[in-house]
Amino acid sequence: MPGGPECTRVGSVRLLRPPVQLTCPTVQPIRPIGHSDWPSARLTWPTQRVDGKVVRIARAIGHLVWLIAHAMRAIGQVLRTTVQVMWPLPECLPKEERRCPRPDADFAAYMNNYYAAAAKFWSVQGFDESELKPLKDALSAWSAAFPAHVAAQNAAEAARQSKDAARRTLEAEARPITSFIQGFPKTTDADRATIGITVRDSSGTPTPIPTTRPKGVLGAEVWLTLIDAGQPAPTDPAALVFLTRTTKPTFRAEFKPGDGGKTAVYMAGCINTRGEKGPWSKIAAATVAASAKPRV
Repeated sequence: MPGGPECTRVGSVRLLRPPVQLTCPTVQPIRPIGHSDWPSARLTWPTQRVDGKVVRIARAIGHLVWLIAHAMRAIGQVLRTTVQVMWPLPECLPKEERRCPRPDADFAAYMNNYYAAAAKFWSVQGFDESELKPLKDALSAWSAAFPAHVAAQNAAEAARQSKDAARRTLEAEARPITSFIQGFPKTTDADRATIGITVRDSSGTPTPIPTTRPKGVLGAEVWLTLIDAGQPAPTDPAALVFLTRTTKPTFRAEFKPGDGGKTAVYMAGCINTRGEKGPWSKIAAATVAASAKPRV
C-alpha cells in the first residue's frame, strides 16, 4: 500500500511490518563502591528507568538491609544469653571448684577425709609423699585447735550460767536489806546516797496551773466573805456568800472604798454544762487593796 506499512504474505497469514525507529538514550554509569577510576554520578530521588517504572535507589535499600542485619544480630545475642541462663551448661564445660563447708564441725570431717583421699592418690600415682607434709602439719594444728575451741566455748557458757545464777541470788539478798534501810526511821538521805539506794523526793512536785477549761465544765461559782485584818479565816464554807458565776480562769471583784485593807476569804466550785456542781476548792484568802479592786 502506497504511503502505508509494508505487507508480506506468508502462506495465509498477513504480517504487518510498520516502520520502527529505535532510540538508545544515553545512560551515565554509576561508579561502583571501591573503584576510584570510575566517573562520579549523582542519583536523584526517585530514579526512573528507561521503561518509566519507579524503583528505590540502591543506597536506601542497602541501608535498610544493614539495619535489619544489626537488629537480627542483637536479637540473636539476647536469645543466646537467655538460653544460657535457662538451661544448664553442658557437662563438658569446666565447673567451679568445690568449696569447703563453713561450719567448723563439717569442715573438720571434710578435711580429715580430704587428707586421707589425697594421700592415697599420691601413693597410687607414685608421687613423693613429702610434698603432702605441709598439708599434714596444717591438719594436725587444726585438729588440736578445734577441740580446744569447743571446750573453751562450753566452759564459757557454763561460766556465764554460773555468773547469772550468782547475780540473781545476790540481788534477792539485797532487796530485803534495802527495804529495811528505807523504812528505818533514823535513815537520812545522806545515808541513802552513801549506800547507793533511792533518795526519795519528800517535797513533792507542784501541780501545774491549768491553762484550759476541763472538758464538760461550763464555769465556776465564786463564794466570798470579808473579814477584818488579823481575824482568823473561817473554815466553814457556810460562812461564805455567793458572789458570781464566771467562765474565765481569773476574776476581779469590785469592793467598796471602805473595804480596803480587809481580807477577802473565798472559794470556788466547778459547774458542768447540765448545771451540776462539782467539788469545792480549798478556802483561800487575799487582802483587798486600797483601790478596792483585788484579783481573786
